[in-house]
Amino acid sequence: MEVHTSELQKRIEAAHGHTLAELKQQAEAAPQDAGMLGALLTVHDDLRFAEYTVGFQLQRLRQLVDPERQGGDFDVSHMADCIQRLAQAHSARKAHTAALTALLDATRPTSATTPAAAGPTSPAAESGRSR
Repeated sequence: MEVHTSELQKRIEAAHGHTLAELKQQAEAAPQDAGMLGALLTVHDDLRFAEYTVGFQLQRLRQLVDPERQGGDFDVSHMADCIQRLAQAHSARKAHTAALTALLDATRPTSATTPAAAGPTSPAAESGRSR
């Protein structure tokens, strides 16, 4: 399943309780305190740019392969360049999606219902035999 920018934006907004625009204002007002929020916003912007680039390169490729278009000898190199840029943008989108998802998962608040780790047991409780 592919995750889209809008879904990740909703997760960021839900986790921080503000719209993305408000969060950007907060981060810009105090960049030294932005921390993980700054990282989330930066990766989100990079993801949006990668998605834009994928769309742009797909549109350009469709123009280049349009059967009604008159083509020249140079079109093959333009198509190859477009395909390469499309592949790079797709790879960037996948990487940014994975990074943003990992950041969101890492910053998720722990719930109160999560059981605490078992503490150390006493030596008497560990020993199953008696003397």
